[in-house]
Amino acid sequence: MASARALLPVLLSFAVLACDDEPKRPDKDDLLARPSASAEVSPLARIDAGALDGGAARKVLSELRSDKLELNARRVPAERVAFVHGRLAVLTSDALVVRDTKSWKEIAKVPELEPRRVIGLADGSVLAASKDDVTTLAPRKNEVTRTSRIPLFPESVLFPDLRKERRMWVLHGFDPTLYGYEIEDDGKLNTLDFIELKDFDLKAFTALKDGSFLYTTKKGLRRFFPGGRAENVSLPEGPGVWRLLTTRRIDQVWVAREGGTFELLGIAGGKGQVVRSLTLPSAYDVATSNTAIAILRLERSDKKRHFALRVVDADGKQLMEQELPLSKAPGDGEDWVEQITKNRAVAIAPKEPLVAVGGPTWLSVWNYKTQKRVYGSD
Repeated sequence: MASARALLPVLLSFAVLACDDEPKRPDKDDLLARPSASAEVSPLARIDAGALDGGAARKVLSELRSDKLELNARRVPAERVAFVHGRLAVLTSDALVVRDTKSWKEIAKVPELEPRRVIGLADGSVLAASKDDVTTLAPRKNEVTRTSRIPLFPESVLFPDLRKERRMWVLHGFDPTLYGYEIEDDGKLNTLDFIELKDFDLKAFTALKDGSFLYTTKKGLRRFFPGGRAENVSLPEGPGVWRLLTTRRIDQVWVAREGGTFELLGIAGGKGQVVRSLTLPSAYDVATSNTAIAILRLERSDKKRHFALRVVDADGKQLMEQELPLSKAPGDGEDWVEQITKNRAVAIAPKEPLVAVGGPTWLSVWNYKTQKRVYGSD
């Protein structure tokens, strides 16, 4: 069994090479978004673009995609923007860019080949995973270290280990297994033994503040510590779970359900009890801090679709709302969903009243207490 486990990350590496180097656009498009069952889709959506001249076809498809089709809520965080101990890290199309959150000056820019995920480690380092390697930026002197790559797929998510400073975990969207990696003192990336997630239904997974993890099962929730104890946690009946999100306390978690209900759930003693319930509809993406929830909403006005950023406190009181520009959908490209959502990664600082939305070509940051933009532009 040990030898088989040691081989699995290698096999994943070969698999992800094929996935990354020769992407199948229809599959990727399907993973990113599909028209919802309730979406109002015009008969024009079935028009064969070949029956029109190039310009007319592009115009029709662009109008349909911008005004008619719906986007499903983002299943997992984009992880293109991250607040890390007084720094804001952003992945552009070819670099990791880090700014100080007081002066907003650029303090580091590290070239990357196809950067994919960025997170903060427990020691305050910034970690960026790209196609060819993993880059870490030290907490104080911004020293750069590069190690071997981590296999990633379209819906893979990185989680920092909150008990081991240089350790991280990877969850792939199709596999009920957690893969661990650790950066050794000599700078090498060590592959750890994987953890099989018992009864995981592949819906929602999160890391809690005490170093444990929580995920959904068909019967409720399950909480465990890597290499330690595990327990089942009951989940009150309700709509399906979309996301699990951390909050200030280690014995509570936000349960974001399909349809827009957010439940603050106490999870002590193997029982899940609703402490508070909020109604926050139209969420496309979401991020939480110790005291606030940032919701990236997908709304309609005057028959047009647009994004809006809303920040509320733990009681549901609105702290800020900001309408965001929506890029026009490409007329005939298969990657239209990626194009209109690539700059819509959302992140909220753990303690500072800062929230950011951005991506490879656009970024804005607000202080949600003063409701003022502190970096970026329209």
